[in-house]
Amino acid sequence: SKALNDAVRRGLILANPAAVARTPKVPKYKAEYLNPVQVGEALELFTGNTAEIPITLCALYGFRRSEVIGLQWKNIDFQNRTITVAATMQQGSGGCYLAEPKTESSYRTLPMIDKVYTILAEQKKRQERNRALLGSGYTVSDFVCTWDNGRLITPDYITREFHKVIIKSELPTIRLHDLRHCVA
Repeated sequence: SKALNDAVRRGLILANPAAVARTPKVPKYKAEYLNPVQVGEALELFTGNTAEIPITLCALYGFRRSEVIGLQWKNIDFQNRTITVAATMQQGSGGCYLAEPKTESSYRTLPMIDKVYTILAEQKKRQERNRALLGSGYTVSDFVCTWDNGRLITPDYITREFHKVIIKSELPTIRLHDLRHCVA
């Protein structure tokens, strides 16, 4: 449309044919969600999976994918049992980069429930054990959601893994982002 408007201004055509075109109406997406029992079933499907921690945090706290991947140990307070969302991990053409949360209210501190305390404490120990075992082959970082070698799990891996597991189950096929609606 802009190119055709430029052509009109330059006198190359008399009128912009795109000006009278109507764009098709896109059906509004209606998010689905899981009930509490189904959320429990979904979490069981991810037990032992690399995506277990990100999926659990998304399902129980309503974290965005970028928030859970950007979660760092410095924002986990085991003593006071809190989790603070202070950064997001964005994925761009040059790779992943840390950014500020989406909105001012996205920066938040939440109480850590027992289930989350347990899986995060286990993850911390697992990372320390793997770091000792792999030595220089371990990628040292402060991120919570990592592979066994310390490399950061990418945001699209979580989405693909969630879809792959959920589609094979008896649960309704929802998007990873729809876990936010389950919490709401």
